[in-house]
Amino acid sequence: MAAVAGGAHSIFATILLGLLAIGLGHALLEEIRRQARRRSPGGWAARDTINAVLLACWSAVALITTTLAVSPPQVRAVGLTLALGYAVSCGYFVVQRRRTITATPAVESSI
Repeated sequence: MAAVAGGAHSIFATILLGLLAIGLGHALLEEIRRQARRRSPGGWAARDTINAVLLACWSAVALITTTLAVSPPQVRAVGLTLALGYAVSCGYFVVQRRRTITATPAVESSI
């Protein structure tokens, strides 16, 4: 947002902010992947629901603030990209978590 919000920015600052955003996006994707692929008994847990709800809420908040804000088109484009990114991340988490749960064999008791 800071790179496109206006003002006097050098190309160096804009590129640096873009690389920082890419790095943070990659870190978020890796954490989503790690959370989705963890092995836990019992299948879908409360923390899975919390993860999915948080990602969905962040997507909704980004979309709402983008549509309600009176801002230049560049800022709106970044907000829409952010909302889309969170929505895709939420869907990715749910799909990967369900695949992990179905791939995990059921733990049988030896009693």
